[in-house]
Amino acid sequence: MKGFDTHQDQVDASNATQGVHANLLKKVSEAITCFWEDVIHMGREEDVTGMTFSEFGRRIISNASYGTDHGSSQPIIFFGKNTNAGIIGVNPVIPDKVTVEDNLPLQYDFRSVYASLLENWLVPANLLYRMCC
Repeated sequence: MKGFDTHQDQVDASNATQGVHANLLKKVSEAITCFWEDVIHMGREEDVTGMTFSEFGRRIISNASYGTDHGSSQPIIFFGKNTNAGIIGVNPVIPDKVTVEDNLPLQYDFRSVYASLLENWLVPANLLYRMCC
């Protein structure tokens, strides 16, 4: 799905809860819901874990054109019957006077997330060991 590179007009200037970004997230939510309903209908909810990931994050606050520029961190969302619900990581400290240049610190490198997913979900550990060693 494309359209998330919202350097301008990310939100409605009169209501930051409305606009392009909100509409995109609604579509993501609807797609995940439909996908998961299909998984349940097939009786495969024990076998499936889903994940969302973006290759770039966004800045803390919007720029002058109601968009956000590329940032250093982004959320990753896992979903499925066998995932543990909750938030991993710590709430970032956001300065009192935030500028468009401020970033949130990266807490988890995507490579370690993918490695954990491979090791703990997709590939049995003994097979993974034989593949790499």
